This record gives sequence, C-alpha cells and structure tokens, in this order.
Amino acid sequence: MSSSMLTMIYLVICLIGLSTSFSLVQANYGSKSTDQHHRRSRLLSMDSQTGCTANPAACRLRGSPGPDCCGNTCVNLVSDGENCGRCRHRCRYPQSCCGGECVDLSHNWKHCGRCYNRCNKRDSCSYGMCNYA
Repeated sequence: MSSSMLTMIYLVICLIGLSTSFSLVQANYGSKSTDQHHRRSRLLSMDSQTGCTANPAACRLRGSPGPDCCGNTCVNLVSDGENCGRCRHRCRYPQSCCGGECVDLSHNWKHCGRCYNRCNKRDSCSYGMCNYA
C-alpha cells in the first residue's frame, strides 16, 4: 500500500472517531439523570435559608461537618477552632480546640503536640514534645 492510501485510511478513521464522540456528547447534554450517584443528598439539597436552624437533625446525617448547629451551619463544637465548646467561641492563635477547650499544643502537658497526647507526670511539654531537652 502506498503512503497516500494509508494517510487516507487514517483520516477516515479519525473522522469516524470524532463524529462518534460529538454525537455522544450531544446525546448526553440535555438528559437528566435519575441515577442514585447523581442525586444530591438531603444535607446538600437543604434550602440555604432554612439550613440547620430549622432542621438541627440535618447536622447528624452522615457527611455532615459536625453534629451541632451554629449560625445556620453544622459544626463540631469539640474540635472546631471557630466554635470551640460553644458557638462563635474562636480559639486565639496559636491555640487549637481539643475537646471543646482552647489549648496551646506546644506547652500543654495534657495535649502536647496534638489533642489528647498526655505527657508523663514528671515530663513537661515544650514545643509540642514531651520531655524536650
């Protein structure tokens, strides 16, 4: 076979591929899917005006950021630095929220380096490490 014949065959195959892909895109463009994977969850489809204030149980659904409702937003009062222990209670820098309490992870022996990481009774917490020397 000559090179011009191979080039023609290649071009025809490319045109068939392009026309097939354009027709698939066009067929799927306007269709509404009722597939379960394309539906929005109850939490995500919640009306932004009502939110969790009108329906606090929405915060306890799977996939929610937290079980508590603060300012119409689901939060976790145990670990959220913006709502630590109660709504709108922000931890100061460099504190973190551990168990609903603002703590300095670099010097707190009960939460040394991370929440609930206790140092031994004789050790101190420095720079987020127990017994740093």
